[in-house]
Amino acid sequence: MDADLIRKRLAEMRVSAGGTPGRDAARAEIDAELGVELAQQLTQLTTELGQLRGAVTDAATGSSRQAAALVRWTKWYVVATFVLVFITGCYVYLTYRLVKNQIEPDVAFDLGTERTTVAIENSGVDRVVDVRIEPEATTFLGPPLNQPVVRQRLGMPMVPGSRNPGWWDLPVLDPGEAKSHPTSDAVEQALKSEDSVDAAKKAGKLLGIPRDSKAQVLTLISFHVTYHRDVDHRRYTVTRVFYLQRDPKTGKPSLWDAELVFGTKLESMIRTR
Repeated sequence: MDADLIRKRLAEMRVSAGGTPGRDAARAEIDAELGVELAQQLTQLTTELGQLRGAVTDAATGSSRQAAALVRWTKWYVVATFVLVFITGCYVYLTYRLVKNQIEPDVAFDLGTERTTVAIENSGVDRVVDVRIEPEATTFLGPPLNQPVVRQRLGMPMVPGSRNPGWWDLPVLDPGEAKSHPTSDAVEQALKSEDSVDAAKKAGKLLGIPRDSKAQVLTLISFHVTYHRDVDHRRYTVTRVFYLQRDPKTGKPSLWDAELVFGTKLESMIRTR
């Protein structure tokens, strides 16, 4: 119902000759027209609200799909990142092992400053493990015979069927670390063996050796050093040989580098080892 029609009806109500019944009829007509108009507008508003709700629902559904997709791709991204980190870690570890495998250990073994000890030092950049030093005494007849007579393992006695403790065991030797060990027990055992051979020689009890032989009874102590590279437990060995000498005046024993004492003859003296 437009505004002109409403004003017309209101004017008719004011000047109506029909009196009260005429005004009531005009008012009823206006109310009816307004009711119809209001109903149409409410219907339109309801329709538009329904459309708006549908649009909001569609937008929410689309947003949910996008959020779900974002969560799904985020999970895959996390998994891919974890796999990449794992592969990188494996690559770094293998590279580390490869580099470590190219580094050879540098372990030095020699006499101590007082000649009554031996010392070992890890001069390399990586630690070594399971270090074992085992001395062995070789008593022989010196020049011109250069003939070994007795060879004896020094230190702890052998126990069949078990891993015998070494004369000197070190579980770990770190880079730059040095340790020393007294040689008194090994030297004492070697001297007893030397005295026994000397007594047997003087008594003529050495087979094939005349009693008046001028060959001197001598003793060499070989220190067999075994150690392992920490990265792959590769085994390394080194042997140092020392001459056991008694002081002519005091009889006190001491060790000397056999290569310095005997020179090129040393190899022929210990070749039967």
